Amino acid sequence: MFKSRDESATGDGAGYFTRSIRGPVTVTVASTGWVVGIGLGVVVIAVAAVIVIAIVMLARRISVQARMAEDGVGVVRRQTDELGGIERINDSGVRILHAARALRKAVVGK
Repeated sequence: MFKSRDESATGDGAGYFTRSIRGPVTVTVASTGWVVGIGLGVVVIAVAAVIVIAIVMLARRISVQARMAEDGVGVVRRQTDELGGIERINDSGVRILHAARALRKAVVGK
């Protein structure tokens, strides 16, 4: 029989376990803790790897979309550079709008 940790040094039997515990069972129980710990560690690392892979894939997709957007901005810039005198066109539009409002106010009275 194995003695407990609380057992007195006199050996009078106080603190003895009532049933015997075999050595291999104790070793097996102790070693399963390591297996569970390593298994949990592998699972945590696998989940972290999946998250990192997903982030990298999304970053690549964003990079491709950013390049396409940059090309689109270049196309819009080239198309709007051809509008010479746009300030004068906008000014004429504002004057026409003001004239139409003044005309409506004179006709309707509002």
